[in-house]
Amino acid sequence: MEPLRDEIDSIDKQIIELLSKRFKISEKIAAIKKEKNLPLLDPTREKHILEKIKSKDPIIQEELREVYRAIFAESKKVQRLKQHPDCPFKRIQIIGLGLIGGSIAKALPFPLTNNQPELLIVSTPLETIVSIAKTIDSKSPLIIMDVGSVKQNITEAFEKLTHDNLEFVATHPFAGKETAGYENSSPTLFVNAPWAITPHSKNKQETLDRIGHFIEFLGANPVIIDKEEHDREAALISHLPGILSRLFYEFAKSESGIDLKLAGPGFQSFTRLAKDNPELHRAIEKLNHDTIVKLLEKWIEILHKEVI
Repeated sequence: MEPLRDEIDSIDKQIIELLSKRFKISEKIAAIKKEKNLPLLDPTREKHILEKIKSKDPIIQEELREVYRAIFAESKKVQRLKQHPDCPFKRIQIIGLGLIGGSIAKALPFPLTNNQPELLIVSTPLETIVSIAKTIDSKSPLIIMDVGSVKQNITEAFEKLTHDNLEFVATHPFAGKETAGYENSSPTLFVNAPWAITPHSKNKQETLDRIGHFIEFLGANPVIIDKEEHDREAALISHLPGILSRLFYEFAKSESGIDLKLAGPGFQSFTRLAKDNPELHRAIEKLNHDTIVKLLEKWIEILHKEVI
């Protein structure tokens, strides 16, 4: 068996080298598309490549096509990043190198700094953002942004803290994974994701524009939105689905007589968010409690009307 494993290791090494070469070529193609103002996506090209994948074994053929679909998806992310504008900040510091902070750091073309940053990103647990913000000071002009998923209390606090050399900007990227931590971070995490900015009255338009350009540099799409509207939308499309996913998984597991052995892809998709960071969800449920409850009450009314 060991000689076979050695052979697989050798093949894997060649695949990695070839895939790396392929991504480098994709970067060059992205640069040409940007220069000639051509569309990023080319479905005809993808279809042509998939049609060329042939195998005597239909199962292997379809699996190889799935592999290539995954390669296409990752290649698009790389090309999208290569088409982004230049980073509008040259000196950046990040507090909290978890999934979000780590992904931002990995996307930067230069190392982080602890010496007179232009931009300070607070990427710590949701309930700690305001207390950390209160400790920040700088003799030179400094922009501070957060990436927390509940915005009303943070935006209001940031407005009070903004003065003299310090300007706080409240933001929230709608991107993530079920797995947290720096080890799971990725420079392409934000590609094509919406990224909310919730301004307050002390924010300068120039600052909001720079933050918007920074978000675009990371491959995301900046969206200016009111803090209350953000929290309602976040509850609707993120917070409430997370709660329902987790609670339904726990309910199904407790009710199943055979430990969910019949659960298939549908159940797994529906309960995927149950694996999310439980500490984050507890903080979200606390800070966005009233909005979540109002939407949940409406949902319960629909359940009563349609099912019960």
